This record gives sequence, structure tokens and C-alpha cells, in this order.
Amino acid sequence: MPICVPAVSFNQPYTVSGFNQNLTSIAFSTAHGVGNLSLAANAAGWPTAGDDSTRTSFVGNTECLILEKPSTGWNHIQLEGLFKGVSVVADFNKTTCRVTPGAADPGNDGYDYDRLHVIVYPFRFPNKDLSFTTAQINAEMEIAKQYFTEQSYGKFTFTWEIKNKITMPSHSSVYDNDKARWAKEYKEQIANTGVDPIFPGEATIVMVTSEKIGPNDGADATAINSQAGPPLMEIYTHAASTIAHEALHAMGLQHAMGVEGGNSTLNGNSNDSILNYANVFDLMGMGGHTLEEINLAYKDYFNWFSNTDVPTITSSGTYRIYTFNHGTAAGHNAPGAIGLKLKSGGTGDKTYFIEYRTVEKSEINSPSPIRTPYLENGISINLINYLDNTADIINKAPWYNHNSLLLDATPNSRSSTWAPEDFNDAPLQINQTFTDPWGGFSIYPTGKGGTLGTAGAWIDVQVTIF
Repeated sequence: MPICVPAVSFNQPYTVSGFNQNLTSIAFSTAHGVGNLSLAANAAGWPTAGDDSTRTSFVGNTECLILEKPSTGWNHIQLEGLFKGVSVVADFNKTTCRVTPGAADPGNDGYDYDRLHVIVYPFRFPNKDLSFTTAQINAEMEIAKQYFTEQSYGKFTFTWEIKNKITMPSHSSVYDNDKARWAKEYKEQIANTGVDPIFPGEATIVMVTSEKIGPNDGADATAINSQAGPPLMEIYTHAASTIAHEALHAMGLQHAMGVEGGNSTLNGNSNDSILNYANVFDLMGMGGHTLEEINLAYKDYFNWFSNTDVPTITSSGTYRIYTFNHGTAAGHNAPGAIGLKLKSGGTGDKTYFIEYRTVEKSEINSPSPIRTPYLENGISINLINYLDNTADIINKAPWYNHNSLLLDATPNSRSSTWAPEDFNDAPLQINQTFTDPWGGFSIYPTGKGGTLGTAGAWIDVQVTIF
């Protein structure tokens, strides 16, 4: 039985009837098109993150899934990921597929390129021009380029081209009250120029920029925020910081979040939850407006440092790490390692990134800095491959399957109702201990030295492997 799939798809759900079919199994086969999809199926209800649905994930769009013991009623299948031009066939009472999948998909564990090219599409409306001029676009893109050069230690190239301004067919008020129409019609306009907005090419993303879209009530909360998902970003706040943040989303990064563990730094169980944007020190968290440093867990996603720069620690000892946020095109400029990696206990499937940063750009000229003293006297700990299958993450970014979580070494210290403020003192301070709840290790910063605010600043970390 063939299943109709839209020409351009993003996480498509289907139901397959088992009524009066005497089914013993269903073999689902997918093939053709471009992109990379995964399959999930369940006879009892819609597949959800972390449930016992049957799942497959191979590189590309060629997938084979056998649903055993299908329902005599409705069977549910989901095509997950980003794909185009895919065909799906369901064969009843079969235990083999029509296709042979290739290699297993390792997941979204890294960006595959050392470059990014951005195709910029400026949009105006018959009643409203775009205030973001070509000169201004170029100026902000230059700032973003310099930022990526420094963040990557000279290993990443950021380029762009600006297309001719496009006038939308309707007044802005039409789209203010119909955001779905705005997305549909601007994509049609882009496609008319010969560029596919869903698949623009390798290491390439599309940037749409216009005046804000939303009700004309003067409230930003009702307008569309700048947003992105591979491989397209919408920019309504015309600044390099927004462009860099959304470009990283379009290359596959989630927000830099935090673990909310109640009275604990990390419980390692259901008492932990995710707090969005909680890495207050990070561009992908609350540090977006001041172009703060990207954390090491996310730099690892781009392969911007070597295993020598950030070694995986497997034996007890005291390790010196240097601040990692003084990079230039010449490198990270530190005289030694710029971080540590530690595996969790148990199955070891979770990874901690230990980093030392001594500069908070937003506080450089502040007479009474809040976060900087904690950064200078402690280490920041980011955890990956934890809580990835929670609905909170899946719903925020279904195109991404892991995220960085900042641990708060001083939980429940906030002084306001703004939850991320609790993470202002998140770094583990000298003479404090953190222990992996899965029994892998403990860490203990013992002292610091070097010149603060330079690449030579360092902190020593005592590691005990259990």
C-alpha cells in the first residue's frame, strides 16, 4: 500500500488501518528523495520520545521498519527528520522490506563542514520597506564572520551573498495575522529565484530578513521572534548577535540549557528537568545579545579543537586547564589544554565538558560584576547526552537529538522570579566538589593562576576516577 508524502516534509505522521486485514506484521519501506529521515511505529498510539515504539535510523532516506503484532485498528507511523521527495510503502504480512538500508545513522553528533555559506533574502512589503539596508546587512555579517573566526580558532569560514530585495505580493498586515501564510509565500518567492529554501545545498543556509511580522500592537511578544531550524533562519532583529545565534540553530545546535535539580546540582534521575536558555554565559543561552563564547560541548560539535586540547580523562590526578575564550584566527592561544572531558559512570553514555572562562563580555566595564567572579574562581560544567528524549527537547527542536546542559553548583540561590538568574553562580568554585551521580568520578578545583582576562589564565582541577 503506497502512502502519499508531501513534496517537502518535516516529521510526517500517518495511520495505517488494520481493520479486517488479519495482519501479522507490516513492513514499511522508504526510499528516494533527499534529506535524512528516521522511522518510528507503534500499534497502540502515536510514537513519542522515550517510549517503546519500534524505531529505525539509517543514513539517508532508505529505511526499513517491521511492525510486529500490528493493531486490528489503527497503526501509527512517523517519518521523522527533514526530507523531500520520499516514497513510503506499507506491505501487509511481510517481514522483509523492499529496500536495503545503508549504514546506521550515528545521529546528529556533529556538523560535517568547516564552512557555512548564507544566502540572504531581504523582503519588503508594498506598504513597508525593509529598514535593514544592504550596507547594514554586510556590516552585521562581517561582525558575525569575525565571531565565528574567533570561536573556531580559525577553523571555520563564514561567507554570504545578498540577493535582490523581494517585494511580497500582499501588505504586511496580511502576514501579521497569518504567520503560516508568511512562511508559505516567502518560501515560494525564494523558490522562484532558483534556490530551494529547504535544501539550498551543502554547507549552505537561507537567511530571510524583513521587518517584524505580527499584530500591530507594539508588543514584541505577539510578533515572530527571529528563529531557525536547518537549513533556514528568519531574522527580524537586525544584529550580528541574532544572526550568529540563529545560524548556529540552522547548523543543528539547540539552545544552551541548564539542569534544574532542585536542591541538587544533578540528581541523575526523574528529579532533574531542563531549563531553557539557562546557560547565562553562552551565546546559545542568555548570552546571545553580547556575543558570548560558545561552550566547549558545542565547539566539539563543530570539531573546533583537538583531543589534546580537551582530553578525555580516564585516570585520577590534578589537571591544569586554561581559559578557552581568547581565540583568534591563530588558534585558542592557550599554552596547554583548554578543557577536560569526563564520562559518566554506569554505561558511560553521558559526557561532561569542563571549561574555564574568565571573561563575561557583558560585564567587562561593569563596576559591580555579578557573574565574572564566579567564572574566575571556578569551572563551568556542561553535560551532553542527558535528558535528550524528553518532550521538552523534542518539542523545542525535533531536528536535534542532543543538547548542552549547564550544571548549577550552587542550586536554589536565585534572588528573583527570573529562573535563569539561579545560574549566575553556576560554576563549581575552588574547594567545592562535584560527584557524578552515576558513580564515575568526582572533581575538585584546587587553585588558579596566570593573568585573568588572558589566554594564560588557568585553574587546576583534581579528578578522582572511581
